[in-house]
Amino acid sequence: MAPGRARQLLTAALMIATATVAFETQVVTVALPSITGELQGIALYPWVFSGYLLMSTITAPIYGKLADIFGRRPLFMLGFAIFSAGTFLCGAATSMPFLVASRVVQGLGAGAILPLVLTVTGDIYTIRERPRIQGLSASIWGFFSFAGPSAGAFITEAVSWRWVFWSNLPLCLLAVALLAAFLKEGVARRNVSIDYAGAATLTVGVVGILVISLEGGRSLEWGGGPMLALLAVSAIALVLFAVAERRAPEPILPFDAFRIRAVAIGNVGNVLIGSAQFLLSSFIPLLVQGVRGEGAASTGLLLTAQGSAWSLAAMFGGRFYVALGFRRASMVGSAVIASGIAGSTLAASLDAPMWVIAATMAFTGLGLGTCSTAFLYAPQVSVPWNRRGAVTSSTQFARNMAGAVFV
Repeated sequence: MAPGRARQLLTAALMIATATVAFETQVVTVALPSITGELQGIALYPWVFSGYLLMSTITAPIYGKLADIFGRRPLFMLGFAIFSAGTFLCGAATSMPFLVASRVVQGLGAGAILPLVLTVTGDIYTIRERPRIQGLSASIWGFFSFAGPSAGAFITEAVSWRWVFWSNLPLCLLAVALLAAFLKEGVARRNVSIDYAGAATLTVGVVGILVISLEGGRSLEWGGGPMLALLAVSAIALVLFAVAERRAPEPILPFDAFRIRAVAIGNVGNVLIGSAQFLLSSFIPLLVQGVRGEGAASTGLLLTAQGSAWSLAAMFGGRFYVALGFRRASMVGSAVIASGIAGSTLAASLDAPMWVIAATMAFTGLGLGTCSTAFLYAPQVSVPWNRRGAVTSSTQFARNMAGAVFV
């Protein structure tokens, strides 16, 4: 897209859309231990995270492929409508099952937002321009990483945890208004074949795997009949998904794209990022508040440390990718992530002071910020426009799937 006022306004719309996801990620997490205590549902605690991740994981590649067919704008509008409805319902929850169901609705919409923001950014900026935009996006994440956990703790303790959800609704409405005004597309009308078989079999397979991960050893006995039956159904569904994708004219996940090294390794890298990101942000707060008896403010400190370091690394790493290449950046970042996770595990096990745990999480955040952009841009630049949505969404699918299973 040519530089000018139109591109600047569209970029602003994309940044507001990014802010809605950043708000959800950084502000809401702090309140969840308090919500669990009030609604009395610790057994469902993992489902509050994984229900959201489940739907955003399943729908991300579907939204991405549909955006390649019908354009980005209509899928953006649909995703925000569903996400906003789910956000309102989360704030109105009266029980843990209600909250989990609302998070599922929220995730159903969230599957569209961040993948399409990344896709449109890849559409309108060249690879050499993107580090500058990545810095802008990272500054938004940095702001919410710094202020979000503290704001979430303040809202939870001073007003009500319900307003932690409802406070995001004005941002959602603003993002929708800006995207409706400035996201203009010229998508040619053509006869299309939607991959319904792929969508259905992927959903069944992924849901089965996540249920096994979450309920194994609890409601599903390890090695028991129901467990084995669900495992068999999931495996058959994923095999049928692979068959459907090879036959579909417009596959949700274009398998031939994974023969491109950058696409394949980018997705493997996002498995690493997702497992590290979601494990730390899910269970470190529960450890600090539920086991050590600290308040929400302490949780905010830890998440602020990790999120701020991630944003700084992403903000200043753009020129690093262009100068040294994605390969070196991703190798350095992966080593830093592994070291940070080891440090966090050791600090938590030894009941270390809060500042030590915060330092290890910040170190992990530096690695996550370094890797995240490398594992996104490398696949994006390897494919044309009509595959960019699917490939971008596949990276988000890999990240969220890993996060949900590991949580």
